[in-house]
Amino acid sequence: MKAPDLVACLQQCAREETRKTLYETQQFRCAETNTDILKQLAENRKRMAHFLGYESYSAYALQDKMAETPSRVEAFLVDVLEKFRDGRARDMDVLRGLKVEETGDKNAEVQPWDVTYYEKIRLEKEYGLDQEELRRHFPLPHLLEQVLSVWSKLLSVTFKQETHTHMLYHPDVSLYSVWDNSSQTPPTEPLGYFYLDLFPRDGKFSHQCVYPLAPAFIEENLAGKIEKRHAPVCALLGNFTKPTDQMPALLRLMEVKTFFHEFGHLMHCVCGQVKFTVHSWVWGIACWQGGVEMDFLEAPSQMFENWAYHTHILHTHITQHWQKNTPLPPKLIDGVVRSRHVCASLRQYRMAFMSLYDLVLNSNTHTHNKTYDVSRFLSNKNICFGDITHTHPGVSGDAVSFQDLWGVLHEALLGSAVPAGSFYPASWLHMTTYASVYYSYQWSEAYSYDMFSKFETHGKRDGVSGDIVSPPACLDAHMGMAYRKHILEPVASKSGMHMLTQFLGRAPNSEAFARHLLG
Repeated sequence: MKAPDLVACLQQCAREETRKTLYETQQFRCAETNTDILKQLAENRKRMAHFLGYESYSAYALQDKMAETPSRVEAFLVDVLEKFRDGRARDMDVLRGLKVEETGDKNAEVQPWDVTYYEKIRLEKEYGLDQEELRRHFPLPHLLEQVLSVWSKLLSVTFKQETHTHMLYHPDVSLYSVWDNSSQTPPTEPLGYFYLDLFPRDGKFSHQCVYPLAPAFIEENLAGKIEKRHAPVCALLGNFTKPTDQMPALLRLMEVKTFFHEFGHLMHCVCGQVKFTVHSWVWGIACWQGGVEMDFLEAPSQMFENWAYHTHILHTHITQHWQKNTPLPPKLIDGVVRSRHVCASLRQYRMAFMSLYDLVLNSNTHTHNKTYDVSRFLSNKNICFGDITHTHPGVSGDAVSFQDLWGVLHEALLGSAVPAGSFYPASWLHMTTYASVYYSYQWSEAYSYDMFSKFETHGKRDGVSGDIVSPPACLDAHMGMAYRKHILEPVASKSGMHMLTQFLGRAPNSEAFARHLLG
């Protein structure tokens, strides 16, 4: 069930029964071993929050985030569900039409294991995008080289691959140092270091993430004089298809987007210029406290995803056929750019569902039968979420266990039942590291598009067409340095809202988010 294998099969396998088997196997993963552990973890969090004087763990976890309260998060998620409900219905109708066409069954319904497969068919039919052909234009060695080139130009940094093998913990791993080149004075020490650990292996974390290994901080003597700056260290853990003797690792378009996303985290970490460990780049998985507000943490990495869909970057930098050494043809580049938000409503709606489950799970109070009014998106019904030790499932007034809750919300919001006895959250990393803040991906996304709007509008414009012609806005070093100074370098020493306002020159808004995703 490694990510490259699972995604490839769900996307390419024409036999529905095989897709269903794979999907259900994933849903059952770790259910027997981890369900009781997760249940106890949720109970312990609730007791801890009550001991500290908070109504619930969510109230405790959100008080230092941008959203501040569970009620604001719930209102945000309700708004997301309402905004994308009609778009999701349209997406499902399109996918259902494709399934009816392929199977000849006019009563065919799209199941959870069908979505990735028929989305692939939609991309082929509407945009001429063959996912396997696209992969041939994204060999990992070339992509890595060009991603480093892009960030070097944009953020005024230099990357150096370190060759000391004693510093590597596995033969597949490489180590890079990052150096500032924004001034004429050569730096004497690096900004930071990162490991690239890009391929799956037994016992390794099976998703994608950046793991903080050492924080940035400044060491001072008793007189307050700086004696040493400690450079941050992190590792990008990936699970891309491994190269073979015959060909390099070839990435799917979604994996290219993921690579840009995770590289955004890397640069956020290594560019940090902070005095105290608590202000360095970190998230809940690390062994020291601190870090960026969790509902701002994803914004810089999400902003960098835009470069993976930029016409100039696709043509001149990141695409190169692994055998022919030619860039992706203009027609296919146009298809990639136009197709970026195909089925976006489906993804946004599912993420909101998962966020709601996370929020409700961690919002239990000392009140035995706390009722959450979710009538606006549960067909005018209320779900009464009782103490999580209860096992009585149901809707409209009945208390549900935390395990049954997943199934109830899944069926109510996504329209399909989960496999009996399955429990996907048992293998969902975010249940341990993002408790109460899974909403942060969507919360941050609005800010990411707002920040990217500065790159969209900056640069020298043609006097006739008005197009930005020089330098390419996406590689403008002046704007890149402003971004580095106001967003990356402060890390957690300033609030997300303060950094956004400084960089944008105004209060942030969701206009760019709506323009990109809703049209």
